[in-house]
Amino acid sequence: MVLSLGMSLDRREVWSGLRHCLMARGLPDPDSPRLLEGKQLLKGGPTRLRHEERPTSPLGVHFSTLIKKVHNGLRSISLPPISPNLRSNRRNSVILRLTADSLPPAPRPPCVIDYSCLVSESVEENERKLWVSAIEARLGVDGGLDMGHFSSMFNGLARSLLIKKGRYSGKCSGDEAVEAIVKEAKKNDLILQSSGSVNANGSDNFASVFSKKGEKGVNQDCFIVWEEFGGQEDMMFCGIFDGHGPWGHYVAKRVRKTMPSSLLSNWQETLAEASLDLDFDLETDKKLHKFNIWKRSYIRTCAAVDHDLGQHRKIDSFCSGTTALTIVRQGELIFISNVGDSRAVLGTTSDDGSLVPIQLTIDFKPNLPQEAERIIQCNGRVFCLPDEPGVQRVWRPEEESPGLAMSRAFGDYSVKDFGLISVPEVTQRHITNKDQFVVLATDGVWDVISNEEAVEIVSSTPDRAKAAKRLVENAARAWRRKRRGIAMDDISAICLFFHTSPLSPRQNFTL
Repeated sequence: MVLSLGMSLDRREVWSGLRHCLMARGLPDPDSPRLLEGKQLLKGGPTRLRHEERPTSPLGVHFSTLIKKVHNGLRSISLPPISPNLRSNRRNSVILRLTADSLPPAPRPPCVIDYSCLVSESVEENERKLWVSAIEARLGVDGGLDMGHFSSMFNGLARSLLIKKGRYSGKCSGDEAVEAIVKEAKKNDLILQSSGSVNANGSDNFASVFSKKGEKGVNQDCFIVWEEFGGQEDMMFCGIFDGHGPWGHYVAKRVRKTMPSSLLSNWQETLAEASLDLDFDLETDKKLHKFNIWKRSYIRTCAAVDHDLGQHRKIDSFCSGTTALTIVRQGELIFISNVGDSRAVLGTTSDDGSLVPIQLTIDFKPNLPQEAERIIQCNGRVFCLPDEPGVQRVWRPEEESPGLAMSRAFGDYSVKDFGLISVPEVTQRHITNKDQFVVLATDGVWDVISNEEAVEIVSSTPDRAKAAKRLVENAARAWRRKRRGIAMDDISAICLFFHTSPLSPRQNFTL
């Protein structure tokens, strides 16, 4: 199987990809003395690891590495299959082979990828062929080999094989590999959870975030911006969470903690499952592939996160909950998941050159006919209080509680049997040159600021690092002007910019 890609593989990228693939599955660090001999490829010259030095993971995954041909910054890495004359336990191991050979010098020398894999008692021949063909095609998606994507697919495949063997039980927070990625991201200051700004080095991604406490007590809003999500440079995760109820701030922070790592774990697993799915038609589904993977991953993640809340011994989510609006940017695609009444609005340039808003999400409130119908069918009730005309709320069948103003949320188990759900709406958008930024904000913004006003405020802010702060402060003034006598809600916003421009360095605004 040979696939020609119009791309170049920098030797550091190749080694980084191999190192990530090894370490993600608990294999020895390639920088360790045991594999130091293999690292000589960085200095040039062919190197072969002796058979007895091959790293072995606790999962029974054996790697054999052959590194050759140092030429024009390209490296060739081969992970050959286990020889048939070896012991059966090694023949039945999962084997990967990746060979990248440079061609004659060119401005952008292409690579020939010879990718064959999988000799395993856990994988049938038809599954093996489908997995190989699917991986091969996806290596060419968007015109290049993504070593992080390759590594994630392998991680997911290994997890799937363990599930088949009954040796794996998933956790909401992800497995050890994902936990290690989270720990590394925190160590490298890639996760922002306080008001400030993020300028991802070498990337178009730039995010401004800000939160302001309302007049109802503790601030129950929280958010997260994770650069290089999952260890991949072209990915970013943004999430904003609006808690409610006595324990709302604890629920929101718990979901913020568990959701990103759970999503990453489910994404890896879903990638592998899609490749092993005999009903998966690669040619038919190629354009929808990434969206379907993320949608399935989000649905699984939201179910796991909600279950985690119900099992948590120190957080009472019976009458408390949170919304969750998140975005994953992967290259030129954004995937949006929404549970609740927070909102995402895109600022894009129209044909006449003006900046216009496009609402990317639905505010899931009980006034929506389809939401109210589901609640009523589950014996819940939807009505307004006399002093709040026009504000529909969710109630239990025979009790005047809890009176939720949203129809989807995490937690709130008092009404989970009566129509409240935590199932996300998942959508995608391809970012074009006309798309400038997206605003994620809680209802504290949208209750008093229109989509048009929000886009105007963000686009007219001279310093993009302060865009979210300016939007929040405008919303606070609007609350005092438009809703006198009503306690101001917590107000939070994330402004994610898509294209490069003169940027301010990272700075934190501490409340």
